Amino acid sequence: MTFAPRNLAWLGLTAGCAMAAPAVARAPAIVPAHPLGNPGDWVTPYDYPARALRNGENGTVGFALSYDAQGKVTACEVTASSGSADLDEVTCQSLMARAGFKPGTKGGKPEAGVYRSSVRWQIPEDADDVPVPGSMSLSYTINADGHVSDCVGIDEKGVQNPIPAGSGPPACASGALLKPAKDASGKPVSKRVTLIFTTKVDDVP
Repeated sequence: MTFAPRNLAWLGLTAGCAMAAPAVARAPAIVPAHPLGNPGDWVTPYDYPARALRNGENGTVGFALSYDAQGKVTACEVTASSGSADLDEVTCQSLMARAGFKPGTKGGKPEAGVYRSSVRWQIPEDADDVPVPGSMSLSYTINADGHVSDCVGIDEKGVQNPIPAGSGPPACASGALLKPAKDASGKPVSKRVTLIFTTKVDDVP
């Protein structure tokens, strides 16, 4: 599956000229905003909704992220649907959880803004069924009340990718309720679970 952000565009930030006697004052200096980190890491293969995978759903989701003067994302709007409600929903869930910005400034003052782009969800149809060798981990907390939280996928480089509720493996599904661990007195306690998956592919002699 591939994820290809495209059609990047900033909401235009313009400055007018104010007339002052006897000369025209210069417009305040404008410094554009920019994303924190790599936007390509905001939505990952771990986020592909299980139902969309089962149904073979692909598509491109256009989105607009609104952020405040501190660079915190405050809203996500789907501006172009993929045709899959699951893909549209998980796109915004992932972006709200991971996206961040260094806000632009006007005259030295930080300003809120809007970031527009798109995510392409695609299941390769011509890929080999033989998996690529490697390893990955899935880590999550089973709380004392049985609810699952803080799901993250961890790649070979140790990079953690939070998995939004309702996507990814069944253990991380929204509203998942599991039987919690108990201490020596029988009292339910929270536990952190980490599953490590290793894929090895060998030639047949």
